[in-house]
Amino acid sequence: MKLLTSLLFCCVTALFSPSAAADQIINCDGCTPQEMFDAGSRVITRQQWNKPHPSVYVTNVPASSAIRLAYANNVDQNFDWENDLFEAWAVHLPVDPTIIQFIANVNSIVGNLNVYIPSSSAAEASSSPNARELAYASNDDYPHSAYDVVSSSAQDLKVAYWLASGWTGARQAVINAMNQVLPVNGFYPLQLTWVITVNFTDGTFAKYSWDAATVNFKRISRTARDTNGNIIPETKADVAAGGYQEYVFSSGGGGAGPDEFLARLTQMGVPISWVGGVGARTRIACVDAGGYTVCEIMQY
Repeated sequence: MKLLTSLLFCCVTALFSPSAAADQIINCDGCTPQEMFDAGSRVITRQQWNKPHPSVYVTNVPASSAIRLAYANNVDQNFDWENDLFEAWAVHLPVDPTIIQFIANVNSIVGNLNVYIPSSSAAEASSSPNARELAYASNDDYPHSAYDVVSSSAQDLKVAYWLASGWTGARQAVINAMNQVLPVNGFYPLQLTWVITVNFTDGTFAKYSWDAATVNFKRISRTARDTNGNIIPETKADVAAGGYQEYVFSSGGGGAGPDEFLARLTQMGVPISWVGGVGARTRIACVDAGGYTVCEIMQY
């Protein structure tokens, strides 16, 4: 079956491989219409005025929606480069109805995009949020925290393979849906992806997306969050976000807290100093000083 699936993917790839005419597809699952527009606009307006970016699609699988944006600016034959203010923006283009229908079909296939790493082997077969039979191994075989997948590529791969095994039927159904839609107006179905939020037993989570190129799921960088909503840094550069970054932890509630975060900083070799304070909340402030990252911890 795996061989057959691989061969089918190869055939689909050969038929619908993106060419120079393919528009970029930006995934914005769970976004509002304005957030979808902003995501596409940031990409569209990044180019220089005389090298306009090709149009882009922004898709939202859970909402069964998509928009297409093109580049526009205020430069014309009367534009005065010395005195006029240059402006660039994104404009809407019509989206072919077959594309909207295709995304709606994918949405109906993949179902709930919020899944939970099993907390007990006894509940594994019946707790699938997608009402599908997932092939689980022992609970001990899976990471229990987003900290684990950020810190270890091996643990990260376990989650990716877990998702792939659980979505075997759904992946095949999506392939079939892709196979039924011809590229239209720069939209290549094989480029479509969807994002799954993986919730771990300690309350942390990370987001994974389907990667048609590798025929597997892949964690999206900088999407891992702790139980307080703080980003879980993957590299030293992430700790201070290139300048200054604060992390706030509330008291109680269990799950991953400041101890796990401090252990992550220590693992990356980030110096930490204690500045005192009294209170039920913890704030960790990190700053990047010329490529050297340091953090201070206080209570308030």
